[in-house]
Amino acid sequence: MTKKNRVCIVGGGTAGWVTLSYLAATTNVELCIIHTDKIEKINVGESTAPTIKHVTDTIGIPDDVWMKSCNATFKYGVEFTNFASVGSEWLHSFDDLIPHNCFHTPLCDNGKVSYKKDMSSVDYYLNLYNSNPERFNRYHGPLTYMLENNISPFDQNNSNNISKFPGFAYHINTYKFGQSLKKFTDAKKYREINEEIVDVCLNEKGISHVILESGEKIYADIFFDCTGFSRLLIKNFSDWKCYNELSNNSAIWGYIPDTYSYRPVTGAHAQECGWIWEIPTYGQIGTGYVYCDRYCDEERAIKTITDYWSKRGHEFKYLKSAKFSAGRNKHTSINNVICNGLSQSF
Repeated sequence: MTKKNRVCIVGGGTAGWVTLSYLAATTNVELCIIHTDKIEKINVGESTAPTIKHVTDTIGIPDDVWMKSCNATFKYGVEFTNFASVGSEWLHSFDDLIPHNCFHTPLCDNGKVSYKKDMSSVDYYLNLYNSNPERFNRYHGPLTYMLENNISPFDQNNSNNISKFPGFAYHINTYKFGQSLKKFTDAKKYREINEEIVDVCLNEKGISHVILESGEKIYADIFFDCTGFSRLLIKNFSDWKCYNELSNNSAIWGYIPDTYSYRPVTGAHAQECGWIWEIPTYGQIGTGYVYCDRYCDEERAIKTITDYWSKRGHEFKYLKSAKFSAGRNKHTSINNVICNGLSQSF
């Protein structure tokens, strides 16, 4: 009997359960996930990209099932306000990345293979129409119209209203999303360990094993690092590449309770020292302020976002704050370690 490869996932946040559930659905390996309730989850990042639908479809969870379990709403892109100038607006929809050649040579895959290195539809239209963003947003794809009219990506017969590529995404409660993936993954396909890791043991191939607080040693052929900012595994092999040109390095976040805004777009609102995000999920709006601490301290940041929502008739509920280094690991995978989620890039 052929011995199965062993895969160990470290981290029980959204990245950890996405990795675990996807591998359980697509591979025949020996799976183990290690996490601990002693480490506080970031629980931010409620705005996703269309790839997430590929994950849930692959796992086999229908939209109308998992969306209810994690307060999800649809997302057609990101709406930027006041970035270029006060009063300016720009909808960065998922249509933006369609290669421009598709408008002259339609292909069944929208040209994503043949023309993936060519000019995008953004470059094409802004050049053609003298950098008029409003005209671009209205004529290059259906998502602006769908957003303005609050049209669902599905009709009453549950058929898709828009193409599968690039498609649409979702706003989610990240903790509930991870738990939903866990619920719909066959527990017989993996081992779950709720313990802290006290040591990471290296060898010539990368990581030999990790040692738990109980003293148990967990060996694996491949380790996935889903430990967020701590980067518990990958930091042994890869340096962090900081994008120093991006000055924002701090964030505070919370929520607006008891709201039922289903506008299918992530809001990004420019402020004096950064920007405020607005993510509508069922029952509340997730929101926060990303800023640079060289120009704004946390007390001023909290006042900025509190005043922002107060002017709109809402009370901001503060949850957490964090300092961060915008950037990515120089290696997404190295030796037998692969990083995913915040441990990979932010």
